[in-house]
Amino acid sequence: MMKYTKRKEFRLDEKTLNILKRNLEKRNLAVKKKMSESEYIRELIINDNFERLTFGVDKSSYGKIMRILSGLGNNVNQIAHKMNMDIFDKNDIEELRRTREEIIKFRKVVNELIIAVRNGD
Repeated sequence: MMKYTKRKEFRLDEKTLNILKRNLEKRNLAVKKKMSESEYIRELIINDNFERLTFGVDKSSYGKIMRILSGLGNNVNQIAHKMNMDIFDKNDIEELRRTREEIIKFRKVVNELIIAVRNGD
């Protein structure tokens, strides 16, 4: 178990404190495990998704990631649209397979990026 030796004191207004308590309560109910305010704040800091994904990644790479995700989403939406209209053919099945493979590859790259950021690479 990690030992926390550094102490940090900060002030919150009533509204912010109520938001903190409400969110912590929701989290505790959702995972059915009690977490202290200190643990919750540490978790928020460590798991800040935007900071983790953009730290050490230049803006052009981040934009490229978003374009790839957008393109994959468009492919999936087009396939779903055709399926709902019952005009799905053999070419669409192949496109669905390619899109699935691209998503798997992209997911691997994003996971590697997240691990690198967590490790400070």
